[in-house]
Amino acid sequence: MCKTYWIWYPGDFEIYQALLQNFSRDERGMGWPAFWYQDDCHKNVCFRRSYELKSATKFTVYPHASGYVAINGKRHLFGKELILEPGHVDIDIAAGLVTGLPAVYIEGEDIHSDKDWTVTAYDGRSVKVGYSERYTSKKQNPSIWEYDEKEYFPCEVKELDGGVLFDFKRELTAVPKLSFADGFKPVKLCYGESIEEAADTDMCYHSQTIFSENDKLEMYAFRYIYIPDCRPGEVSLSAMHQYVDIPVRASFESDDEFLSRIWNTAKETFRLCSGVFFIDGFSRECPRRCRCARRYWERLR
Repeated sequence: MCKTYWIWYPGDFEIYQALLQNFSRDERGMGWPAFWYQDDCHKNVCFRRSYELKSATKFTVYPHASGYVAINGKRHLFGKELILEPGHVDIDIAAGLVTGLPAVYIEGEDIHSDKDWTVTAYDGRSVKVGYSERYTSKKQNPSIWEYDEKEYFPCEVKELDGGVLFDFKRELTAVPKLSFADGFKPVKLCYGESIEEAADTDMCYHSQTIFSENDKLEMYAFRYIYIPDCRPGEVSLSAMHQYVDIPVRASFESDDEFLSRIWNTAKETFRLCSGVFFIDGFSRECPRRCRCARRYWERLR
């Protein structure tokens, strides 16, 4: 049996993910949306396919959209098992979504969503659908990129100017996790790619104050986290790093130590710039684009 995918208008998945990335920017607590023209994905599309059925079959359409399934012109509800008799059948699936990527997942033995469906944006032409090998389960939401996650713990924790500095010894794009030795108390987290930045509680690029245990911790790019007015052991901290697991297939060895350092720096910089998209450089105003890559080049000087 062929693989079943979530399907959408080709190119729309990438356009929508780029939109999310370019609108996730902020600077010192102030939203900083993209200041250049932005495209968006199609908001209403129609998936189509015809079959010559030799026997009765059934299928169900699971949507990430509003709409309906039309079988030979007769409309049916999404999420309902539909039974077809042998013979010719035309299937049209109308899908519309204002707030995300219109997509459908069709589950069935003979009729299911694969690469051979076509889609139209009601512009007079039909094209092959878009799909991804990452989205093959009906439980997924194709508007949400599913990042790989790994928990990191600070390599060094030390007292600094009446607070505690946590050093992870590497650049992360992560959501912090906090635990308190003697019960919760409000704390301020100051993020930085250098000790000086993290310890500057007024001018650090990103900071967040947690007033209650229900407050949501945001994802930022950082190496250091500084918590002022805190004692060592009073607060424990880890970070859930979110990334795209792109395998490193290249390798390089040299007897020249400096050349090897250049290679390792280039490899790590490319890793930092590789995610849903390959970007030209990281910038911390967006959690998916942090300037931490610059630190690797500075270490070579």
